[in-house]
Amino acid sequence: MTHTILLVQQTPEQATRRYYDFESIGSAMEEVATLYEAQLLRVNPRLTKLEYNAEDLLRFIDQHEEFVALVLNSSTKMYEARDPAWIKDKLIAHFTAQQQHHQQDVPQRSNHGPRGGGRGRGRGGRRF
Repeated sequence: MTHTILLVQQTPEQATRRYYDFESIGSAMEEVATLYEAQLLRVNPRLTKLEYNAEDLLRFIDQHEEFVALVLNSSTKMYEARDPAWIKDKLIAHFTAQQQHHQQDVPQRSNHGPRGGGRGRGRGGRRF
């Protein structure tokens, strides 16, 4: 586990500054997706299903004035600043690994049986 703090600022106004505290990088990446899903629901409250791909999530980061992480280095016991490019790389790695793990856990189905539901939480899924 690597303690991680996300620092997010939506607009140039200081009132939009937020921070999010996590025990792991993976938890922080889940929160980035949750923040994006919450924005999708705010903008489109009548949506019954959320679907988006990696490019949408990466664009969401770019739309912010500031989107960085502070990650604890266990050797030095100091936090290291990570830029949006690092966060994007970690997002892709996290959700790709999650998807691969899910695919390994799903038993193979014949073409004659029912198909499983979509991947993701709540109202939809993520495609990576």
